[in-house]
Amino acid sequence: MFAKTMSRVGKENAAAQSLYERKTEMAAFLSEFIVEFVELVILAGVAIGAIFCGKKLRDRKDAKKAGQLQQDTK
Repeated sequence: MFAKTMSRVGKENAAAQSLYERKTEMAAFLSEFIVEFVELVILAGVAIGAIFCGKKLRDRKDAKKAGQLQQDTK
């Protein structure tokens, strides 16, 4: 009788431990997912900012060059 009780307690403890491990693994997965998502958002923001900055600089350079060409032809 005592052995059966101990084995049942052992099984319940193993099940509780397994549930704890699954929750811990899920929390680790979610935390890593959030970190990766934040990194994605930051890198996307930097890329978009670089695109707009590059376009603005190129437009300025083209306008400056066009202005110089007009002055040379006069």
